[in-house]
Amino acid sequence: MVRRRKQEPKAHSQRTHFKKRALERYGVDVNRHLYREMVEMIQNGKAVFIERQTNRIAAFWLYLEKPPYTGVKLRVIYDKERKTLVTALPPEGEINWMDADEREQSLYDD
Repeated sequence: MVRRRKQEPKAHSQRTHFKKRALERYGVDVNRHLYREMVEMIQNGKAVFIERQTNRIAAFWLYLEKPPYTGVKLRVIYDKERKTLVTALPPEGEINWMDADEREQSLYDD
């Protein structure tokens, strides 16, 4: 019998991806306390809304106010259903709202 590794919940994968992108794109090393604070900023209306993709997914600007990241502005995607930050987008450029079907199809295009 082959044992399969238990798959991580999607919310965990989203948090991990967000932390990786925040460090890569903004130099912000997100720990669990900062992550929670960022989520609460969105939930409490302290983030600047950019646009909504679906009823569940939206983009926001987050302005960090505590050292060592005072003054850092991050562009993020938030999942309202899972209450997670999905990714940290590059600071400039358009948001590419590619849906799941388009994303899957693009994997097979040459």
